[in-house]
Amino acid sequence: MAKLFGPPEHIPCPEFNVNDFKQYQKDCEQFEKSLAEFCKEESPRCPDAGKIISFPVADGQAKYMVFKYSELIFIGTYDAYHVDDALIRGLRKADIVKKIKQRENISALFAKR
Repeated sequence: MAKLFGPPEHIPCPEFNVNDFKQYQKDCEQFEKSLAEFCKEESPRCPDAGKIISFPVADGQAKYMVFKYSELIFIGTYDAYHVDDALIRGLRKADIVKKIKQRENISALFAKR
C-alpha cells in the first residue's frame, strides 16, 4: 500500500507563469528532473525511483513520482490534478511497476513518429 507525499521543501514546485508559458514548461521539466535525481539518490534500492506514473483525470492527468514502491510524491504542475487518496493507498508494487511499463511503452510508440 502506497503513501502520498508532497515534494521536499528544497525542490519547490514551479508556480504557473501565465505571461511566459514556455518558461513554465522549462521550469516544470527542471522540477521533474531535480525530483527524479533526489528520488534516485535517497532510494537507491528502488530500481524505479524517479519514474513517473500517471492516471487520467478530466482533460489531463494526475502525476506522481516513485520514491519507493510504498511512497509516491505528488507532482503538482500544470493543472495539478490528483486522484482520490483511496486509490493511492490501494496501490501495490505490481500496480506501480505496471503503470511505469505502460508509460514507457506509450513513450516508445510515439517516439518513433
